Amino acid sequence: MGVDLTSSPWRWLVVAIVLYLVTITFAIAVQRRSIARMVEITRGMAGTTGGPPPSGAPAGPPAELVATAASLQRGGMLMTLLILVIVFLMVVKPAI
Repeated sequence: MGVDLTSSPWRWLVVAIVLYLVTITFAIAVQRRSIARMVEITRGMAGTTGGPPPSGAPAGPPAELVATAASLQRGGMLMTLLILVIVFLMVVKPAI
């Protein structure tokens, strides 16, 4: 097509592609590990029955489960933000 991606009208596309690659890399490298860890943690809890915890047992979910869930939540928010920026660039097509 003879399009120069380094020219001002097309730089938004390069930025969007780079952000997309960053998002996919983050999902595969970071979020995937956290999801696998969450599955491991919850797999160990599968045999437990409902109801109150036995006397002397700590109330609430294990600390590792809470920390992993928080990590996944933060990563999900970051990926959502990156995708919103990509969509913005695709719709507005600013001259950068």
